[in-house]
Amino acid sequence: MTDAVTHHADSVTHHAIPDAADKASNRRKQVREANVRYRARRRYGRSHMPMSEAIAALVFDLDGVLVDSESVWDAARREVVARNGGRWQADATRAMMGMSSPEWSRYLHDQLGVPLKPEQINALVIAALLDQFRRRLPLLPGAVVAVRRLADRWPLGLASSANRPVIDTVLKQAGITDCFVVTVSGEEVASSPRKAGIQKEFYRR
Repeated sequence: MTDAVTHHADSVTHHAIPDAADKASNRRKQVREANVRYRARRRYGRSHMPMSEAIAALVFDLDGVLVDSESVWDAARREVVARNGGRWQADATRAMMGMSSPEWSRYLHDQLGVPLKPEQINALVIAALLDQFRRRLPLLPGAVVAVRRLADRWPLGLASSANRPVIDTVLKQAGITDCFVVTVSGEEVASSPRKAGIQKEFYRR
């Protein structure tokens, strides 16, 4: 009797918890279905399709969508400026909003007087930011639940101007890396304008 109960429990556990191979298989199936919906949408138009079929995939941003990190970025840049002989200016925070990592790295060098190469500045800021993320990840309420629920239905992507290590760290700590089929960082895109370049690279992948 005990053996039968144990066998049944093992069987339930096996079927209730999908392994990595099952998840990967489901993601591939979602991508195939998304491609079918995309072709159908182009052929027949969205007006003739149910909403669930008209959506081929969902694309997330990182900052302001999954994490509330603007203040953490600001603190990391301030720390690098203060520790390396620069001088913070009253309008610096506002001026750097929306900048890519090469842009704000040059800004810290050119406008705030940090006497390091932009590449070095970038590395120091990212290190300070990730240190804060490891202490406390500023996830927005409901973000993880929403991602997991949507990933069960559609292929998900993430396109962000954040650096690659930042994207990977956030997804890993939140436990949602496997929910995304494709992720693109702005530092991996050379074309301009940057936002359009990120979107173009995402769809290419």
